[in-house]
Amino acid sequence: MSEKTEIRDAIRKIAGTYNPKFNTVEGMVKSVDWDNRVCTVNVNDGYELQNVRLRAVKDGKTNGWACKPTVGSTVLVSIIYGKDMNAFISMFSDIDEMVLLDDNGNSKMNVDVSNGNFVFNTGSNKGMVIVQALVDKINQLEQKLSDFATYVGALPIPVSFAVSGPPVPANTLPFKVNQKTTVADLENKKVKH
Repeated sequence: MSEKTEIRDAIRKIAGTYNPKFNTVEGMVKSVDWDNRVCTVNVNDGYELQNVRLRAVKDGKTNGWACKPTVGSTVLVSIIYGKDMNAFISMFSDIDEMVLLDDNGNSKMNVDVSNGNFVFNTGSNKGMVIVQALVDKINQLEQKLSDFATYVGALPIPVSFAVSGPPVPANTLPFKVNQKTTVADLENKKVKH
């Protein structure tokens, strides 16, 4: 233990805030091993903590969220029972990625938040829909379809789309859009941007 750590602990003992079972220190992320969900952190007193966990472990399971801190960012490292092997990141100043893990530690969902973006999984489904713009475009198409149905329905000639049977009069074609699409028809209120 360094002299700074001993002084800090002595002050905490005097103040009545010392807890040997749980301690939190500020540090800077030196490196990240994302495959193993750990990082190396340089703490304020010059000590290097290695294999600092980036996700919870409970009953041998590694499910839940894991956050990948940005190298060079400030973090708070909490240490349980005063043992470095029980260290985990409890607060992040900047992260590059988050992943939701299942009971076996496998990725269920990945969120990349680097470079000011917010990308779910690989981003292969492209950007999120701007619902109002989509509704406006659908309403325009619905109106054009209704206008076309009205035009065809006004024609004096019978029209048939049936393969067999008598021709169907154009004014009975079921093209008229009776109700416009609304935002509520398309919006998922659980995900917003």
